[in-house]
Amino acid sequence: MKTGPNMKSKEMDVTEEQNLADALQEYRAAAWVETGRDEQFWENQRRAVMAGIGKQKHSFRFKRAMAWSLASVIVLIVIGLRLEVPRALPAPDFACGYDQDLLSDVDRLIHAPMPTAFEPAMVLVNDMDAIARSTKNIGSPEPRSK
Repeated sequence: MKTGPNMKSKEMDVTEEQNLADALQEYRAAAWVETGRDEQFWENQRRAVMAGIGKQKHSFRFKRAMAWSLASVIVLIVIGLRLEVPRALPAPDFACGYDQDLLSDVDRLIHAPMPTAFEPAMVLVNDMDAIARSTKNIGSPEPRSK
């Protein structure tokens, strides 16, 4: 059988684990002696704690919290079902022309709420709109003189 450095380290690890387990066992026994209580006392303590935990699961507060959470979930579901979902614009009528999709998008953008960052630009847009409305025949050919 070969005994190499790996074999010795494994044996040392096993020995250290055994020493640690023995030390913990001694500490536990010393702690029990120091408390002056016997095994029966600690067993009764363990049972009392576990019984308290078992009662806590079925306590009045737990049942009340479950009832409130169930009621709130039901209310949220009913509200969600009762709210009207905004409907999309109707399909464009092609008899109006091919630009109906573009006009629908422009109309939707005009009536959409504007971010506050664009409010200063609206002053410029309103001025340009006023100038365009006040100028007559923009883009139309000049009347011919005879």
